[in-house]
Amino acid sequence: MTNTLKLTPVAIEDIEYHKKSGNKPILRKLSVLLEEITENPSTGTGNPEEMKYNFAGCWSRRIIRQHRLVKGRLINSSCYL
Repeated sequence: MTNTLKLTPVAIEDIEYHKKSGNKPILRKLSVLLEEITENPSTGTGNPEEMKYNFAGCWSRRIIRQHRLVKGRLINSSCYL
């Protein structure tokens, strides 16, 4: 089953920033993570981790040591980033 991915304006800004910076390892990893999220949001690479407190119901994955991809709640098979 494939989920729909909906990017927030902030997520789009971040992706554009990394494209402009030319950091290819981050872009490759981000591409893999986004593809995995559409297949199965809670498993895969990047150390998927359920978040707590104010972000309960959200999941995060590590892009690189200092950058994480946080995805929001699944609503009708849609994943908000």
